[in-house]
Amino acid sequence: MVLAALALLLLLTGFAWWKTEPPTREATKNQSAAVSAEDLVDQSSYATAQRLSHLTLSPEEQSFAQSALRIADHELDLAFKEALRDVEAHPPTLNSNAAAIQARLDKSRGMLDADQQRVNELTTTLAQAKDAQRDALKDGLDLAQSQLDLDKDELEEAEQDLVDAGGNPKRQIDALVQEHEAQTKAPSSPTLAKAAALGEQLGALGKFREWRQFSQKRQELEDARSGAGLKIEALGTRRAALAASLETAKGGIPELARHTKSAKEAATAPPAHPGSASRPAGFRRRSTTDPRR
Repeated sequence: MVLAALALLLLLTGFAWWKTEPPTREATKNQSAAVSAEDLVDQSSYATAQRLSHLTLSPEEQSFAQSALRIADHELDLAFKEALRDVEAHPPTLNSNAAAIQARLDKSRGMLDADQQRVNELTTTLAQAKDAQRDALKDGLDLAQSQLDLDKDELEEAEQDLVDAGGNPKRQIDALVQEHEAQTKAPSSPTLAKAAALGEQLGALGKFREWRQFSQKRQELEDARSGAGLKIEALGTRRAALAASLETAKGGIPELARHTKSAKEAATAPPAHPGSASRPAGFRRRSTTDPRR
């Protein structure tokens, strides 16, 4: 019994150590890169449409799901393009870690250019050299080519480290685009077979599974509707802010000032009566039918 208790304690200790083990460096890098990538492009609409498409059972539901996927895919393409334009217009500020990696990347590029030039020069010299000099030149060319390959490996490693540190968002967005394209080309799992299998189940168990399926679908649709409402509200606020910023920018340009909303409203406002400002407050025009006239 004592040995069994010790063995049980040993198993519990090993399990606790495994659960509380700190993440590896590679896992931490991948997690941070994934969070940064999610911050760059919002893919929630496409993920929701894709998740709901797996719950379709009837051909009519599948038609709606395919339409939702097409719209979400078009929206995601626009989000990718907008993110790329935003990254090009507003490059990210590098932290200390990313700045050090960028310096190492610049140094690797300089070494790569110098070694490439050295390989080109040795290749030209070897083609014009005499037979007595060919062996020495070939050894030097092989050494320079090996150094060039090492420089390429160092450059690729530095570029990947910069991506993991969040210092190259353009490459992260390109990776997201490639991942999305590969995902859309993958064949989707058929759902009509599941519908047929569900319809063939009889008895209380089949009714329970059918009820559970529809309950899950209803909850998913409610969550998707709520998320769409929040996104519509956020887009409306953003559109109003952009419109106000555009009006302010147009007002500061003389050639475009007359095209602002305030200028158009002032131009279309009805003119005031020319004599209305000079009349007293209690003045009343005498009627032409007044018998005392």
